[in-house]
Amino acid sequence: MAESPGVVRNMRYAGWGKSASDGDLQAAAADFLIEQDEGALLAYLSIFRFRTFPGPIGRLLELAESADARLARHAVAVLSRLTSPQIRNLALRFLDTRHKQGDGVELLTNNYQHGDFLLIQSCLTIPMEADELHHFEMGVRHLVKAHRQEEAEQCLLLLYERGPCSLCRGAIVQELIALDRLPQWMKVECRYDSDTETRKLVEK
Repeated sequence: MAESPGVVRNMRYAGWGKSASDGDLQAAAADFLIEQDEGALLAYLSIFRFRTFPGPIGRLLELAESADARLARHAVAVLSRLTSPQIRNLALRFLDTRHKQGDGVELLTNNYQHGDFLLIQSCLTIPMEADELHHFEMGVRHLVKAHRQEEAEQCLLLLYERGPCSLCRGAIVQELIALDRLPQWMKVECRYDSDTETRKLVEK
């Protein structure tokens, strides 16, 4: 399936942002802060998908709570690269907000504190739709990769059982191996997994 023109355009802006000078990024951030057009905002947010946003974060925090799902998700992606008590507070609030838990986990990437995986684990007691759970699962994967803590074990075990994505399941197995917490029953089960790469993980 071909990418939509908007997606292709935003990928182009993200590519520009990767190689832009610090001065150009500062100028883009200043323009972003006064921009009102939705399409232009998405473009500016794409610029900072892989680079640290160099300006005040108030507008980003505002857009992260936008009713427009695309704007909110892009703003969360930019905020997830930053460290701030305000971002952590928003992350914790999102973890308590239905349909925003995945964004909450993502925002903890650079705002993690010991004990956060226990908070995340409690979210998994709440039923989620498949796409919502997949977003949550992706967030947990990235968080564990950034902060390999033993307390993540139960989150990973629950997501192995509940997650809808076979690729994510393999990544979860990989993280459990990295933590030296892969249960024997899971190792045996993975030998018959539908995904070839997951089977390879337990062949050693």
